This record gives sequence, C-alpha cells and structure tokens, in this order.
Amino acid sequence: MTWLQSNLINIVIILLIIALLYGCIRSLWNDHKKGCSSCGGKCSGCSACSNLAEGIETIRRQQLAERKGA
Repeated sequence: MTWLQSNLINIVIILLIIALLYGCIRSLWNDHKKGCSSCGGKCSGCSACSNLAEGIETIRRQQLAERKGA
C-alpha cells in the first residue's frame, strides 16, 4: 500500500497521458474514416494540394501521350 501511495501522482499523470493519446488517435482515425486529411481538408487555398494536382495532371498527360504513341 505504501508503494501505491508514494507513486499515486505518477500513476495519475500516466493515465492522463494515455487518455490524451487515445483521444488524439481516435480523432485522427475518425477523420480518416470520414475522408478528411490531417491538414484540415480545405484544399482550395493549399499550395501543396495544387502542386499535387498539377503533378497528377502531368502524369495523366504523359500516360495519354504514351497510349497515343503506342
């Protein structure tokens, strides 16, 4: 019983950290299932998303050119 009393604050802090991590992971998982990205999902103002879209479009154009040439 003395071990529990002397380590009670450590146990409480560890349980709080575990609960916080669980909440964060659950929130991220729920967002993932809804299709939201980790950046917030508002791609209209995101330069990274526009670069990605341009890269995808370039790859599509290359694939179409290869199909027409083959």
